[in-house]
This record gives sequence, C-alpha cells and structure tokens, in this order.
Amino acid sequence: MEIVIDPIHVEVRPNRHIFVCFADGTEGVVDVSRYSGKGVFRAWDLHPKLFAQVHISDYASIAWNDLLDINPAQVYKELTGRDPWHEALLRPLA
Repeated sequence: MEIVIDPIHVEVRPNRHIFVCFADGTEGVVDVSRYSGKGVFRAWDLHPKLFAQVHISDYASIAWNDLLDINPAQVYKELTGRDPWHEALLRPLA
C-alpha cells in the first residue's frame, strides 16, 4: 500500500509563513515561525536570506538546504487535520 501526497510547490510568505501545494490539490499557508530560533532552525535567524530559499527537495520534503527541512506529512496534517499516512496504517490488510 502506497500513500503518495507529495508537495509539488512551495513559496515564501511574510513573517515565516510558507504557501504549499500538494499533489492531491490541497494547498494553503502554514505558519512555521514556531520553529524559528530552535535547533537547526536557528539558521533562519543567523542567515536571514536562507528562509527565502525554501524549495521541494529531491526527496519531496519542504527544504531550505540539505540539513534543514520539514516533514510534508506534518504540513499536510496542519492544513487538513488529516494524516493519511497514519490512516493507511490503521486500515485492515486486504
């Protein structure tokens, strides 16, 4: 069983927000400012231009560089309130 709801587009928005589009048509703006200043995300504060470099990585994560990314499943869940990856694990096997 394969669940594929990959992000296909991401854009920077003001105040540490990002606009994300997923392959299933889901899209919206997500506030990622809560990560700012914490752990690897301190890089946004140390290198202000880094946040504008958000992109979809080769592995379909929402990334700023090779070391700094956000799990797209978490972003999808924040936008929809659903976690299709978890839901798939709870389905009975056919």
